[in-house]
Amino acid sequence: MIDQKLDVISSHLPHEPREHQERPSRPSLDYAGDEMFRITRPAEGDSCEIRLRTERLTAANATAFRNQVFDLIERGEDRLVVDFAAVTFVDSTAISALVGVLKRLGMRGEIALCGLSGSVAGMFRITRMDKVFPVFADCSAASAALCGRR
Repeated sequence: MIDQKLDVISSHLPHEPREHQERPSRPSLDYAGDEMFRITRPAEGDSCEIRLRTERLTAANATAFRNQVFDLIERGEDRLVVDFAAVTFVDSTAISALVGVLKRLGMRGEIALCGLSGSVAGMFRITRMDKVFPVFADCSAASAALCGRR
């Protein structure tokens, strides 16, 4: 049953490189969304980096996080890097929020994760979400990978 659900989620992930498409210009995103995370765009590339500023991503704040990321997607952001370097704990609600973001992106975008600490990485391994989301050591590696998939 779990493998079937993962297959459905995985079917939303692009497996083939996409053709280069001209993207519409977007405003700079070097601003703080709120105290939960900061959004930046690296000088090179076109990914949107979401740097979490909270130690815990749980039922208490995961829905707000998801909704704010949905707003980014609605504004045209489709290559997202979520940096978990500051996060020491996630629960199932946080993982569900990320799956919701992945579904919202669908085939028109990509998401990558980076900076997972020991316990956070362990939660992703236990739930096998490390097979669904590409995981990188840091934002620069994740952004480079997303840009390389164009």
